Amino acid sequence: MIYILLRSRKDCAKWGANNKESDEFISSPVFQLLRSRISYRLGFTYPISTENVTALYESCVFWNNLPAIWKPQFCAAFTPDDLRIMEYYLDLKHFYEFGYGNPLSQKMGCPLVKDMMNKLSNAAKGTFGKKGTFYFADEENFMGFITKMGLFRDEKPPKHDNYNLQKQNRKWRSSLLSPSIATTHVILFNCKNVETRVEFYINEKLIKLDACKSTSGNKCPLNTFLKEVENNFKGECEEGYCGSFPKSASSMTSCSLAVVISCYLFSKLRLV
Repeated sequence: MIYILLRSRKDCAKWGANNKESDEFISSPVFQLLRSRISYRLGFTYPISTENVTALYESCVFWNNLPAIWKPQFCAAFTPDDLRIMEYYLDLKHFYEFGYGNPLSQKMGCPLVKDMMNKLSNAAKGTFGKKGTFYFADEENFMGFITKMGLFRDEKPPKHDNYNLQKQNRKWRSSLLSPSIATTHVILFNCKNVETRVEFYINEKLIKLDACKSTSGNKCPLNTFLKEVENNFKGECEEGYCGSFPKSASSMTSCSLAVVISCYLFSKLRLV
């Protein structure tokens, strides 16, 4: 049942977002001054709402992704520092809804990681029977996969009161992890007389797990890669973590393509 792999938060009875940190950040002097600055630049005599500031920011990001002929006029309301503050605000929202701040996120990502491991192992043994697997999913699936892999985790989680400490060098940045289209590729190299190896990419950027950093080149031995991933598991994936699953929920179908790699592709649309 493929929907177990690509389950939507909308169908998860226990899913809930903890907005405490992002709400407290809105009330902080950093964000309140941001509202005042943007309101002043736009000619308002009062601070515009957080919802309007967010809409302006998302419009800026959206138009900035279009060809250069379409000038992102909404970006004129923001300075580079303002954009960093808005990014941090949305990072807080996503961290506590889709990331490490929500325990259900890793549980949702567990079946996907297990599925990846099984397919890599079977492909290395020659029992997979396919050239590649592509999954198209939503943001919660992509972020759940990342968190279950243990990637982009900061030593200190983002909080409403540590913006100045984390505004530059934090690992969790939703605008880089989950832009308009986010992708994960796992490429298996299974050649004769050569150790089976893998390459792992997030948004077309090579990611080397800790155990793989001592290996030369881009490729990591498959056994080393699988052992590192297995370290993020404590037993099997938990069943029933979402509570009841609606009978009307439609299953999502995986599409097997005849390509020369074993590949996972998570695609979603977002403005930031």
